[in-house]
Amino acid sequence: MIGLYGLLLLLIGFAQVVGVEIPGENVPGLFRMLFGVLQMLLAKGMLERKRRAWAIALVLQAADLIPGLYYALQGEDITSLVLTLLVVAALLAFHRRFPVRAARRLSYGQVVAAIAVGLALVYGIAGTYLMRDQFHAIDGWSDAVYFTLMTYSTLGYDDAVAETVPISSDARWFVLSMFLIGLTLFLTALTVVMGPIVEGRMKGVMSLVKRFQRLSDHVVVCGYSGVAATVIDELRERRVAVVIVDDRDKVVQQLRGKGHDVLEADPTLLETLVEANVATARAVIAACDSDSMNTLVAVNAKDLRETTPHARFTILVRIEDEASVDTVRRLGVDKVISPSTLGGRLLAEQAVELTKSRSHTPEDA
Repeated sequence: MIGLYGLLLLLIGFAQVVGVEIPGENVPGLFRMLFGVLQMLLAKGMLERKRRAWAIALVLQAADLIPGLYYALQGEDITSLVLTLLVVAALLAFHRRFPVRAARRLSYGQVVAAIAVGLALVYGIAGTYLMRDQFHAIDGWSDAVYFTLMTYSTLGYDDAVAETVPISSDARWFVLSMFLIGLTLFLTALTVVMGPIVEGRMKGVMSLVKRFQRLSDHVVVCGYSGVAATVIDELRERRVAVVIVDDRDKVVQQLRGKGHDVLEADPTLLETLVEANVATARAVIAACDSDSMNTLVAVNAKDLRETTPHARFTILVRIEDEASVDTVRRLGVDKVISPSTLGGRLLAEQAVELTKSRSHTPEDA
């Protein structure tokens, strides 16, 4: 329901922006579009059972009850109020269905920054509304919200609202204060919010690289695929350390969620093999779904082995095209394997053997 509501708001806001007259709508179209996108993002988070998305959605829906109650007391249609009450009741009733908590906790600085941004918005909106008689073309709360967002974002004002300007000295000083607050506070808040995220990601990458550099006698699997999954499971059963190299973010996150050591990088690059500490590995396995990528991995691995002192790792390459097996073998790799060819031969061999065994009668035995 929240996702559909967000989509509806997005469509209504877009219609307002392009100039379609919506009866009874006095909220700016841009604001409706932004709020609609927010609702759709929350719906996506709740589909993923995220606790934080549920909490934000509950707060927004509870806040939406205030104007609904006001309009109901004025004798207007209560359909919106009833729907909002139903959504709030549903969120409360199914709160146990959202157990996934955020991997990162909000820091004290991030909470303070969020509160400061909220207070700045309240300052701008409330001040503009209370001083509306000292502005051109500001008559209500929607105008105050629009003016505040445009001022803080420094987007400026289009021709349709060019008269929305302060006309008194006090109003001009107020707008100047909004400029100062917007530039300093929002930049500071952005730094506080994004800084720990970037720093945490960098620390995570560096810790992984250091961990790979300490590994020895491990196996580097380049490219995650169905064949690679079987190889990795077999190696883990034999208690052999494995480093997986892949550059697909979604695949990397899934593998890390399962507890695998994964280096997020292009497996066909020489520097990637260096980061995976191939020099001290026991083997490199090129297991991508692409023969060309596996060939590049093989070439780089061979060059690295020849130029690195004491490097003795084995190079195994997966090649699906049987016609290319001899070509890749001439590169100087240790083993070239075609899983589809081996599988086909094994199936044919088993078919013949099983047919012979079933054709034997007790007398033949």
